[in-house]
Amino acid sequence: MAANEYEAFLEDRGMTDLATSLLDLRAVYESKLRTITAIQRYVERVRQQHDRRTAEVELLLGEMSRQVGALEPDGSHDVAACLCAIGRRLADARHAYAAKAAAVGGPVGAASAG
Repeated sequence: MAANEYEAFLEDRGMTDLATSLLDLRAVYESKLRTITAIQRYVERVRQQHDRRTAEVELLLGEMSRQVGALEPDGSHDVAACLCAIGRRLADARHAYAAKAAAVGGPVGAASAG
């Protein structure tokens, strides 16, 4: 691996791909957080009507069940895919950094410190 591979990784697609993968993961988690927030709102609406059985309560309970089902692990393929991509990008970055460190005879910053 070339000594300049670390700089190329930083300047090229490597870091851009890593940043993109992290943004994808964030979007997945934000979507799940919005779902959880909606479920919490539904719980409060059901609590307000705890003493009477209404069609709205039945609908809310059904919707909460559907949304909780969407949060189960079998629905987390997007998270797994994002984490896998991030792991690959980080492995590429570590490999490129190690090559650069080997080329300069120590940690990357050590060569410029002297």
